[in-house]
Formats: sequence, C-alpha cells, structure tokens
Amino acid sequence: MPFHLQLATTTRDITTFDSPKLQLTLSHDDDKTLMVPKPSRDGGALTILFRDAAGDPVRRVSSLLRQQLFNTGRVDETLVLEPLAPGGSLTWTVNLAKYMWPLAAGEYTATAYLACPGETNPVQSSPLTLRVKPAKLTDLDDDRDNPILDRLDLLLTSQGDGAARAWLRQFNPGRPLGAWYNEPVPMLPGAANLFCAAAAFRQTESFEPTMRRWIVWQNGTQVQAAQVSEGKPTGLGKRGKAPAGRQLLRQAFYNAANQLYILFWNPSGRLECCELTESAVVPVAAFPLPVQDPSQLVVRCLDEVLHIAGPHEGLTYWTASLQGKILSTKLIHASPLPLRAVTVQPEFGRFTAIFSEPGDPPTIEMVLLDPRYREQPFIVRRELPIAGPFPELAMDADRNGRFHLLVTTTGQQLYYCGPNLEPLLLATGEERYFPRVLCPGQVYLGFYEHAAGYRFRQFATSANPPAFLEYQNL
Repeated sequence: MPFHLQLATTTRDITTFDSPKLQLTLSHDDDKTLMVPKPSRDGGALTILFRDAAGDPVRRVSSLLRQQLFNTGRVDETLVLEPLAPGGSLTWTVNLAKYMWPLAAGEYTATAYLACPGETNPVQSSPLTLRVKPAKLTDLDDDRDNPILDRLDLLLTSQGDGAARAWLRQFNPGRPLGAWYNEPVPMLPGAANLFCAAAAFRQTESFEPTMRRWIVWQNGTQVQAAQVSEGKPTGLGKRGKAPAGRQLLRQAFYNAANQLYILFWNPSGRLECCELTESAVVPVAAFPLPVQDPSQLVVRCLDEVLHIAGPHEGLTYWTASLQGKILSTKLIHASPLPLRAVTVQPEFGRFTAIFSEPGDPPTIEMVLLDPRYREQPFIVRRELPIAGPFPELAMDADRNGRFHLLVTTTGQQLYYCGPNLEPLLLATGEERYFPRVLCPGQVYLGFYEHAAGYRFRQFATSANPPAFLEYQNL
C-alpha cells in the first residue's frame, strides 16, 4: 500500500465544552502522481471512528454525517479527486465542531480511515488517544439574530481550577446539531457576566457579518467588549466606565458601522441606551418604562428602531427611536401571571412568552405571536402535574402553535412538556440545566449535564414513546 495516513490533534486540555481539531497528513511513496480525495469534497471517503476506554465503538463521523447535522436536505455524496505529486503529502485539519457535538467525559481512541482510488481497503491511521475532562457550566448566554443568515450563538462560561473559561458556538437554528465553530474565548483577568451583542441590521452584500460577533463583559466598574470572527479575536475592543447606580442589562446591539450600544436600567424606572466606544460609555437615549422587574426586559434593535418587550399588564411591546422617543405601545397579551421569559425577533414581528404561577398544581401560560402565519397569538394555559416552583423555564412553539416546554424543579429534575403529552423526565442531578428549546420544524432540546457538557438533541415527539434521535452513524 503506497499511502500513509497520520492523525494528530492540535487541541490540548480537552473538556466537555471543547471541540478538538484533528490534523491529518496523507502521504505516499509511489514514484508517480496519484489521485486522492479532495478534503473539502471527499464524498464520505474519510471517516473517523471513536472508541471508548473499553474499545467499544461509540461514534463514527464523516462529511456525510456532517451534512445531516447541519440541514435536512439531500446529502451530497459527490467525490472530487485531486493530484498528489510523487512522494508528496497533503495536510488538512478537521474541526470536529462541524462533525459532531463535544465528546462526553472519558478516554477515547480515534482512528481515521480514508478510501483512496485503487486501494482495496481504506487507508488507516494509527490510533490517537483523547482524554476529555468534565467541566461545570456556570453561565450561558444565547443570542439569535439575522444579519443575513439566521444564526444562534451560545456563549458558555465554566469556572474551574480557580479560573474561568468561555467558549463561543454558532449554530444554524434550523438544525442545531453541528456547530459552524466552537472556539475558546480568551478571558481577561476579572472578566465576568459575559454576553453577546446582536446585529441591529440586515444586509445582503456578503456573508461575513454572520460570522462576526461582539462579546461584552464587566470588569469591576468597567464595561468592556471585544469583537470576534468565527470565534477568534479580531483585535477590535471597546471599554468604558459604567454610570454609577445603574444595572447593566445582558443585552447589547451593534450596527453595520460597528457602533456598539449597551443598555442600563436606572432604578428611577428608565431604560438607558449608551454607546460603548473605544474609551467611554456615552449616553444616547433614555426611556421611562412602567416596569418593576428589568430582568425580564428584552430589547432588540433593527435599523435604528428599538423593539422592547417586558412585563406590564402581561406582555407589553414598545418601539422607540435612538433619539429617545417612544414610537408605539402595544399590549401583546394580558395576563395576571408573572412573566418568566420572553423572546423577540423584530425582523419577523415574532414573540414568545412564558408566564407561570406557583400553586398546587403550578400554572403555566405560553404565548406565541408570529404574523407570518397568523394575526392573533396562540395561547395555551396548562396546569402541570409537577411539584413547583420551577427555577428554569424554556419554551418555543412551531408555526402551528404547538408548544414545547422544558422545566426544572428544585429537586434537580428536568422535564419536557409537549403537546398532548404527560411530562417526561429527561435528566436528574444538576443544580442548573440552562434549558433551551428550538422547534423550527423538528424539536431540538438543549441542556447541560456534567458528564456530557451542553448540547442540543433532536427530540422525536411522534415516536412511541417520544425519544431523542442520535446521529452516531455506527
């Protein structure tokens, strides 16, 4: 066999939040040029098999599986060949974030197999040992916007061994199984309360804005921010001193000119919008709002119009200008129950909201407004046969108004509550699960477990009984 395949990793200290990058080198000792699969269009010629410490296969990944994790369309099995010069070699990197969710804690051996023309059997690499350590998730910020393509970013923070670490992952919200990237974020000493800023514009000139983000954090009395591209620092930064007596809200936005705006709550009852420049926090506008709990305010910006949703007589929606003027006020849904969570997608006029009230049994009220499919909101009020209170709630709804809910209990249990289904116990034993729900068509449930890290999993509600779908391709 003239071919040789080497497998190595460029990632060290792997945790359950990391996606290792594997480096492959293909060489041959023939005296003529040979045709080999092109790494970017290998048609599934390359597969990587992971075995656990006992030697049992646990996951097989390939470019075909990668396509399944990103979309529900037809898999492209096209194989493109390229020449490899006599005695030459070809080196490329496989970013496992795009091929699979991070590995659970444990020890694994990875072996690569490459089917080459003229070879009866695939070329096999020597095994590579990977050791994955568990890490505790202490904070999660998620941000969804649409500068040109719909995107969902997760910013995960872990505290361990006396130091904080953070990772930024970007997903296609329609199929959040494989990530476009999953990169560690450099943490400055003293950085805390990290969150992402959303794009306040839409454009069609290039795809580049999809891969760019601003990350904002606090460092003592300072508010600081750094821009990343595909999760990697660009060198652009901003900082300024927070105004005294104000509460920084975990929401920010930036325009096409890269002006970054952050939001504060003034205890006098005012939402304050400020620009964060390279060296200062500059007041821009302030809005009096009849809100008692600013933690439930959600603010998005699109084309210099602020879209504000919050708890007032239920769920109220305000629009405002960056010049400090309230443009409109609308009651989306009247409810006597406390508002627990709300999402806003201004580009679609879409809102979701969860209201809940402790009781025996606890009452949950869920609301979806999406003018693309129906002028009036979908509303479901449900009593749950689960002992409350519920420290964490997450919900999404499909275009037909079917609601999918995750709740956690003080007994460290995570339940799924779907349409016409009794609550299903999904996990136990964690203080916090940081649940998230996405259901653009299929249902995807995201939550944290100590041994597995954080990942979205597709949930088949039509199965009997309902169950998670696994894409291991074994």
